[in-house]
Amino acid sequence: LEVSNIRHLPFLIKKVFSPKEIFFIDIDKNLVNLAKKNMKIFGFKKARVYNGDITQMPFDDETFDVIIDFSTLDHLNEKEIKEAIKEAKRVLKKGGYILVYHLNSEYFNIKVWNYVYRKEDKLPSFHRKLDYLIKLLGRENFKILDFAYCWPFYVDTTLFIFYRVLYNKLYKIIPNKFLFSFFNSPRLNLFYYIIAQNS
Repeated sequence: LEVSNIRHLPFLIKKVFSPKEIFFIDIDKNLVNLAKKNMKIFGFKKARVYNGDITQMPFDDETFDVIIDFSTLDHLNEKEIKEAIKEAKRVLKKGGYILVYHLNSEYFNIKVWNYVYRKEDKLPSFHRKLDYLIKLLGRENFKILDFAYCWPFYVDTTLFIFYRVLYNKLYKIIPNKFLFSFFNSPRLNLFYYIIAQNS
């Protein structure tokens, strides 16, 4: 949120989901205050912002159609992440979707990352592979619809390059096998994503 002013996230939310209401929850008060400003900037008139814990959310059962977790689960330990996934299932409607962006800790040295985070008094990240998170979601009867590694898309230049490749149809010149194996290589991507449905 601080790096990108959530430019890509409101685009995703507004263009793909067109929500009547949007709710934001974070345990970090600074990010909550930042979210309150950004919600207005990006034109979310019916946005509610909460300072709270995603392992115990202040919402009724089956409240939401879609839940987007943007790099929160990777800051939770094993017990907390299991609680958070159970809680997400509780507040998500049957047939609703959860979209998880998780830090791909195979991309870099997680010890160095956490050393910097602790110096800044931020929550550490945990080394967690894609397969493990898919397994946790499966235990709560989430149906996995899609998953992949993705570029550090909060970097605007990366988004621009990827957009130009698609817009100029360069994928017709560059062999598909090379292009998509390149974009989807775990070592080149900062995140992975999972899309799952509450069954």
